[in-house]
Amino acid sequence: MLAVGQITLSFALICYAVSGTILHIYIVRALHGVAWALATVAIMTVVVQRSPPSRVGEGLGYYNMVTSSAMMVFPAVGSALVAVGTRDAYGFLFVVACILNLTAGAVAFSIWHADSSEHPSSTKPATGLISRPSLRPTLSIFLLSLGFGAVLSYSPAIALIHHVDNPGLYFTWFAGTMMLGYGIGGTLSDRRGHGSISALGCGSMAVGLLAAALGDSPLTYAISACALGFGLSVANVALNALCSLVVTDSEEARAMATYSAGMDGGIMVGSFGIAILLYAGFGLPVILLMLAGLSVVTVLNTPSLRRMETMSKERHTVSESAEPA
Repeated sequence: MLAVGQITLSFALICYAVSGTILHIYIVRALHGVAWALATVAIMTVVVQRSPPSRVGEGLGYYNMVTSSAMMVFPAVGSALVAVGTRDAYGFLFVVACILNLTAGAVAFSIWHADSSEHPSSTKPATGLISRPSLRPTLSIFLLSLGFGAVLSYSPAIALIHHVDNPGLYFTWFAGTMMLGYGIGGTLSDRRGHGSISALGCGSMAVGLLAAALGDSPLTYAISACALGFGLSVANVALNALCSLVVTDSEEARAMATYSAGMDGGIMVGSFGIAILLYAGFGLPVILLMLAGLSVVTVLNTPSLRRMETMSKERHTVSESAEPA
């Protein structure tokens, strides 16, 4: 599935370069989204399957650090290409991205080949679309992603409020602190508890949204990006790890899919929701304040997450003690 997703991503990126109408771009965008979902869910499943339960947060942290490194650079590059405004600039971007994805596809194929030969599947995959045990962590990341989706869609407007010319810089700072958050949050959640560390991320996200809402300078713009990036990364890696721990081995792929759908769904709802609220007459700072409050409310889910984690640790302990020496 990972190789299929990477190859489909490459095809979508080439289609962007040759698209001639808005309708074509919408169709390619839908294909891009499906391919991205296939690839990322497959990657997360591979990571959690190759990580011992006591270090799954660390493994997911490393994976997300790599993806954040790309986000740290290329939004600013994309904004610069928008300023150039030529078709050749866009075409060059998509061709290079396609080559990188084909390379990733080759790596994905090697991973699949190694897994199929070294670790043949002995368990029947779980059926169904939704992993019920992973719904509580998914609810938390859905609520947090509402704020990220709003910022993602209206970063130019936020940059204007803070007197910043290049809105892509927000995601440069955002991704830079995400790398730090994933590096710290993954290992820390393994040691201190995934539910507790996710609450730390919720608080940091609230600070980032407050800075975006109340600030009006480049400094508050940078503070907002850094706090939001650190908070989302810490919460994401902790909640994602918890999702993998509360399910059986045969349900891990479905849990990753459920969690990813919750996060992407939150981004989508946040992106559309802020447009609806703006149309209804709410100001952008007011909406950001509402989303900051929602991040704080998400902390209320922490006690139930801690209970889930305790039960999952007990289950893994019983399972390990039952294995033959």
